[in-house]
Amino acid sequence: MKRKKHDNKYAIAIYLKRGKDDIDLDIALDFQFALLAEDETVLILSTTAETCIFTKKTLNGFYLRADDIKRFIEKQTTHPCNIKVVCRMWYGEGKLIDIGNCFSLTRLEIETFCFSWTIKDFSSLNFYKKAKVLIKSHLNKPLMTFILYLTNEAESANEILNIDIMTHQNTRIATFESSIQDVDGNKHFCGKEDYSIQGKGKIGTFKLKQTKQELDDSKNIFLPNNVLSLNCECTICTGVYLTINEKHDFGVISSDSRTEIFKSLPRIKSSSLQDALISMYDDSILSDMELRTSTKTFRVHKNILSARSPVFSAMFQADMKENAMKYVDITDLDDDTLDKMLIYIYNGIFEVHHWESASELYQAANKYQILILKQLCSEFLASWICATNACEILMLADTHDDEELKKCAQTYILSEKEMMCSDNWKKFMNDNLQLAAEIMYLKCTEQ
Repeated sequence: MKRKKHDNKYAIAIYLKRGKDDIDLDIALDFQFALLAEDETVLILSTTAETCIFTKKTLNGFYLRADDIKRFIEKQTTHPCNIKVVCRMWYGEGKLIDIGNCFSLTRLEIETFCFSWTIKDFSSLNFYKKAKVLIKSHLNKPLMTFILYLTNEAESANEILNIDIMTHQNTRIATFESSIQDVDGNKHFCGKEDYSIQGKGKIGTFKLKQTKQELDDSKNIFLPNNVLSLNCECTICTGVYLTINEKHDFGVISSDSRTEIFKSLPRIKSSSLQDALISMYDDSILSDMELRTSTKTFRVHKNILSARSPVFSAMFQADMKENAMKYVDITDLDDDTLDKMLIYIYNGIFEVHHWESASELYQAANKYQILILKQLCSEFLASWICATNACEILMLADTHDDEELKKCAQTYILSEKEMMCSDNWKKFMNDNLQLAAEIMYLKCTEQ
């Protein structure tokens, strides 16, 4: 799959490419692509209008418009980021000989990071003065640069706020969204855009919905102490990092079945172990244990939980009442956190979108000693540190002896001088004297 600009819309391009072979002849094929929903129903179907000729350098395929992809993702309730594509190929007018199936898995390298951007002395921003922020990776290498500047709107005298988005590594796709945080901590959405690029450099320009004049007119709300606070989230795709052909057998499909080829298609299930395990969880197939919160019961499998968590393993092997009664009361986790933990246990999928839920999942992973999940939560929290949560994340890291996360929180607090003058910091010092003393010691040793 490939994403590019087409008809002024960003789209996903799905195409066939002839592989390396020793055949000197061109190959004539008809083919269809379909995007399947989670229940295997066809949501998007594209068919060649005529037979395509494949030379050794030819690409043939379809462009799927962004609006179609958006509608497709909205219908995906369990795993909205997963796209299942079915392709059928046939040639000739002969009788039906065989049906060929090939199950493949492609994973894209995706990185999502969130950051708070504080633009001080906002009123002095003009057409010549720009604000810039550099985002580094967890390896301390330059990742992205964002540049805020003003331009004039052609039809009026409005000063438009623009953000140029630059990447320092090879990037294929990027999504950027931003919101303004007001004096009460509320977020006001500025917009969201998708971009396509091949390589490094400028990805695109993001225009905020609010003009400079609109912010100045409400400066008591949006510009406390003449400071503009932006909350930004950026997702970049740097390409494919894993492609696996899981199962295949070859054959030919007669073109007689062309018009009905997908309507009559039986439900196709991927043969991957991950899909099979998550299906066992979703459908409670042969479950032999229940995990009960105060409001919901989750049917699970003792052997799978035991393989993933030493705590569950010890619980189910010991002579405990839970083992005999076939249920365990989980009183300290809410439904959403327990569900996210079980999805990871069964399928290795890390589904977290906000720092609050990451914090809850972090504590659950620590309790049940699911160390990789704990590390994923830790890395997510480190990327979400901002003025409103830095102290909470610092306390969380200290409680669970997470030195890496603790260092990230300390570094952020030290870099935000205004934070140490706030009422929140005074309260933090009163309640956490030892942690506050460590911060002050680090501040003194830096000078």
